[in-house]
Amino acid sequence: MWWCMDNANERRNGRAGSYSCGHKTDGYREAMSALVETQVNTYRTSSILMADFWRPENLAEIGKAVGRRLPGLDLADAEKVFECPTEPVLDGEVVGGASMTDLMIRDARHQIAIEGKYTEYAWGPSETLNEWLSKKPTGSDIAKRRHIAKAWLDMIGRAGCTGICSLGELISECGEIGYQFLHRTASACHNATAHGVRKPTLVYQLFFDKDDAEQIAARDAFKASLRRWATLLKLKNMCFFVMEVPVTNGKRVEGRTAELDGRFRGCRGSVFTTLADESLYDFDFDGIVFADMLSRVCGTMELSDVRDAIKAGCEVTILIRHAERPPLDPADRTFGASFPLTERGWCTARQFGGMLAYAVHPTSVAFYASNTFRTVQTACGMAIGLDESEKSAAIERKIRLSESLGSESPFFGPSDERWALVAEGCGHDRMNDYFRSGLMRGYRPLYQAADEIELALNDMRADGDRLVVAVTHDINVAAFLAARSVIASFTEETWPGYLDAAVVVRHPDGCTEYGVLRWHKELEGLYLLPWEV
Repeated sequence: MWWCMDNANERRNGRAGSYSCGHKTDGYREAMSALVETQVNTYRTSSILMADFWRPENLAEIGKAVGRRLPGLDLADAEKVFECPTEPVLDGEVVGGASMTDLMIRDARHQIAIEGKYTEYAWGPSETLNEWLSKKPTGSDIAKRRHIAKAWLDMIGRAGCTGICSLGELISECGEIGYQFLHRTASACHNATAHGVRKPTLVYQLFFDKDDAEQIAARDAFKASLRRWATLLKLKNMCFFVMEVPVTNGKRVEGRTAELDGRFRGCRGSVFTTLADESLYDFDFDGIVFADMLSRVCGTMELSDVRDAIKAGCEVTILIRHAERPPLDPADRTFGASFPLTERGWCTARQFGGMLAYAVHPTSVAFYASNTFRTVQTACGMAIGLDESEKSAAIERKIRLSESLGSESPFFGPSDERWALVAEGCGHDRMNDYFRSGLMRGYRPLYQAADEIELALNDMRADGDRLVVAVTHDINVAAFLAARSVIASFTEETWPGYLDAAVVVRHPDGCTEYGVLRWHKELEGLYLLPWEV
């Protein structure tokens, strides 16, 4: 059975794949016609980009990016509602105005509330819950506002998606969250259980002008606020993503303002009627990145933590630097791609594999390596150590290559620019500048690259392996730890050493934890292999 919106909190029979606008139903063209009355101050407002992006002919491309995060979602067949209203209901009574979600997508398994932003996140801080509760009333008194806030909280709570249990706790613990974030989250959760949705999903779709460093920095700052708000609201049992969408012609559209005003005779809302026939904006669909906002930092981890996480049903990925190699030749433009491990490096790689068997007890391990010889040797050494442990008979393992762990790392920009940095003596201070600002020549934007490498790591468990060990190089480990706020900056002593690793733990409820695993030299020889006894 498929549904369309009838009013704010009820649905009626409709046809599969339909587009809607509020209570109006039917196709995309009708939905665009209904949006003509939308107040449009600038052609760079997110409502225009949302309508343009979600055109029917774009759904196949969007599905390629969305499918890895929301498996089973068929965008073409799902109901799509622009300006979808959700009213705050407390004890069966509507207590305030509706929250207008930019786009709501529903099918038999998913309920996805999408909030679009383009230039809005650069305007400054959002109105916080405390500010909304305490500002001079405009048509509703403070007591009524508290009822509205309680209604939003109850809607999230009924879906089992928050650890906040009372209005008092909401105000005391979450006063600094954006008020809009609260009611957008409630919209995602509203009646999700009744509609058979296993996990409600909230998506903030952030459009940005490609190669605009200032806007990218504002976007990343807004992402940091969203992550903080999700932590304060103690979100759980739901999905919360940021969807970053590069816009390739944003400046050109801005330059066409006078032309477009003349075309629409000053009624900028008329732009929506043209979207049914022609697109205004161009999007880089291959550059779309999804970031999981329900994650937390757990600091230093041990292999026993990995074992406990796997026993609890989690999926664990260890992004680990290769074992010891000889010193690099500063003139080698391949960065030592053919260098083997030292004898000590080969030994410690085998010992790490033995430690996995004894300390973690996995049922299977997927080893991945970059295309450099030292990472391949490290992965092979780990697999040998695993195989020759007393527990190896019950452990399945495989070894594969992934270019994303080496020369095609998402963090890497043009190789000649990186080589120039090496020639200039690019040390830890320069790398820390990259980790702080997110931008540096020779490297791609930090947070976008971290999201891409995490997606690549997730794809490595295509066979359902609970433990993935991805052998890579120090810069990938350091950049990932910095992007996930595990380690903000590095010294010579804290820079990832041989067999140091970033750890990603994905919980069954959708939460993700990030930590760092250090190889302790005193561990060498602790787990001896049979021929070393």
